[in-house]
Amino acid sequence: MLAVLSIANYFLYTLLTILISRWMGTAVLGYFLFTVSIANISLVITSLGKNKAVLNELTQLIKAQKSATEKTYIHFHLWAIPAFSLLLCVGALVIFAILDLRFSIIKSNLLLGICYYTFIMTVTILTCRILLVYGYKGFSIAIDRIIVPGISLTLLTLLFFTYHKINLNDLLIIYGISWTICFFLSLIMYFFKIEKLNKSIKKKDTQERWLFSGSKYMIATLLFLIYHNAGIIILIIVFNSAHDAGVYSTLFYIVKVIYIFQIISSAVIATKLSKIKQFNKLKGMQMAFNKIIAYYKKVAIAFFLLIAALGYTILSWYGIPYSNELFIGLLLMVGGNCLFLVYGFGGYVLQYYDLKKHLYKNYGIMLGLSIIMNLVLIPYLGVLGASIAFFLPMLVMVKLQSHTIFKNLQLKL
Repeated sequence: MLAVLSIANYFLYTLLTILISRWMGTAVLGYFLFTVSIANISLVITSLGKNKAVLNELTQLIKAQKSATEKTYIHFHLWAIPAFSLLLCVGALVIFAILDLRFSIIKSNLLLGICYYTFIMTVTILTCRILLVYGYKGFSIAIDRIIVPGISLTLLTLLFFTYHKINLNDLLIIYGISWTICFFLSLIMYFFKIEKLNKSIKKKDTQERWLFSGSKYMIATLLFLIYHNAGIIILIIVFNSAHDAGVYSTLFYIVKVIYIFQIISSAVIATKLSKIKQFNKLKGMQMAFNKIIAYYKKVAIAFFLLIAALGYTILSWYGIPYSNELFIGLLLMVGGNCLFLVYGFGGYVLQYYDLKKHLYKNYGIMLGLSIIMNLVLIPYLGVLGASIAFFLPMLVMVKLQSHTIFKNLQLKL
């Protein structure tokens, strides 16, 4: 089910970005994806990593049959996390309103969109994670993967064919409406399916430890998300080049199918590696590494050749003129994602063997290099510079990760 919904999500969002680019231009696409990118990064902070932590913690409470604690846990998170998210979003609006008296960093409509998306996404996804634990898998996964882009596509198409003209504000409102509808759907599902369970609360557990228990999931996710979106963010904030950000984001979305494939298959790989680790068999782990890498190298080559062959056609769907510079940029983006596809599972290995600090260091170096290279290369090379700043830091991170695993575990990637 996850694989089907993830593939459907990729095609729906690709279609949405194509329509935005063709009907509204690459500059509007750049501003829109910048807003969504910042909201996705902010979501990791405002949720305090609970979108992942709640899956483990709530499952453990259910298995332990601590129904009172389980109910308290759910209620606590459904008011504490939204309240924290709202506080941060309102605080951001106030701070930027004060800063805007002197200089403009982010346009007001984009800032409002970022804050609203962050809040509504935080609450909706948290509610869906709780539903997921209780077995409502299809609905929980479909919310952000199918329903949000589906509603956005429907509203965008209806509005365009009705008025024959759409601006950036219309687009931001459409996306906000889509998430708001999903927010109410998730609440309705929660109250009808979950709230009626365990009516009474007989005792309370220590709630303070719950609030920050997801922090261990935040750091790596946050570093990787910022790295992934660094090009778009820097093109908008530093260089105020919405057109280039739109063009760069099209390359990003074309190759995103590789990243999605890696995420889908990583669940299977993680389970296998976890079982091998339980028996503490490093030889078995090395054999597993060899098989995984050999398999993903074949898949990566297939993806590389396929996207290289279809690159011109896909760019024409977006209405973007083809050039050698864009083609090289596309190949670099494909190369970076293929590197992560083949060697990205090393991050799970570092987590399993409690080497998280090395994972954070590697991701931090990757992010730092990406930011520096974007700032240096974009003024001279534009979109191509941003593509180079995506590929080379990924290559460095893979080398560092391989070295870390070999040094600490004597395993070769």
